[in-house]
Parts: sequence; structure tokens; C-alpha cells
Amino acid sequence: MTMTVETRRLALRPVEAQDAAATARLMTPLVAGELISWPSPMTAAQAAERIERSAAGLVAADSADLAILDRRSGALLGWIGAAVIGGERRLGTLGYWLGEDFHDQGYMTEAARAAVPWFAQALRLDAIEACIHPHNFASQAIVEGLGFQLKGRRRIFADTRGAEEDFITFAVPSAVLCAAAARRANRKAAAIG
Repeated sequence: MTMTVETRRLALRPVEAQDAAATARLMTPLVAGELISWPSPMTAAQAAERIERSAAGLVAADSADLAILDRRSGALLGWIGAAVIGGERRLGTLGYWLGEDFHDQGYMTEAARAAVPWFAQALRLDAIEACIHPHNFASQAIVEGLGFQLKGRRRIFADTRGAEEDFITFAVPSAVLCAAAARRANRKAAAIG
């Protein structure tokens, strides 16, 4: 399985040490406020440590974090990742973020359409879930557009804020994601051919 995924505007590849400074710069309080375990401010050293853990997770096939890059400039826009969270079925959890300057431009929808089926295959997931703050309607729309279904609410301890918070949980079987990705690829091939 190739380690780089490209879309019309984006390139997605495993995060690398060279991404540390840009990751730290993009992790503002607004961005971190929607996430469970990302600090803000974040130092380049903290970002480098997270990147090292990500590389180990990719080798163990229990997590993967992809840098979301602008295809033309190569600039880092954010991250999208998935991690195996266990259970009898191989369940993964999805997380993602973009720097503030890249919100509301369709980048995350584009990245998620490409990355989520890739995660399902690379991590051999039976299903994927996403836990989203109730007020984060943009993220809810992204996962619903991918076929995720609302499953309920869950209280999760947010490390960086030191408190339990309410999240809405969405999930989708991996087969649904992979079938949708195959249909998009077939339509694209038919349009080219």
C-alpha cells in the first residue's frame, strides 16, 4: 500500500520530523480547543515527540497520522489520523485538525475522503468512529458526508484541559468506506477513459 495519497489539491503522507515546527505553529488555542489531547501553545519539541510516537504507531500498524499538505506549495495545513482502540472487532478512532487559516475551504472533507479508506485498509479496521464536540458542526458534516452514522454521546477526558467533556460519537463500518472509495475511483476512471 502506497504511503502517499493525493487528491486534487492535497498530498497526504505520514508525518515527518520536518513537520514539527509547522505543527507547533499551527496548533493555536482555537485549534487545540476542539481536540482531546493537543496542547496549545505547543513547542516544536512537543510536536517532534508526537511525530516520533506516530512513526512507532505506523510501524506497529496500530495508528497512522498523515500530514495534510498543499500539493502546489508543500505547506503543512494540518493532520489527519486514526488509531486502533481495541475491542473484539478492530475499531479505530479518527482525529483531524487544520490550521486556522485553512478552515472553511473544503480541505478536510477532501483529505478525509482520501485518508479514511486508506486508514481502514492500512490498519485493518472493521469500523471507524469519530468523537466530536457537540458544537463543532463542520466536523459533524464531514463525517456524515463520509457515511458515518450518529451513535450517541460519550464523556471523554480531555488531557489538555484536565476535564471530562461531552462528545458526540459517529461510526461507520470500514466496508462502507472502502466501497464508496471504489465507486469514486471507478467514476474518475470512467471520466478519464
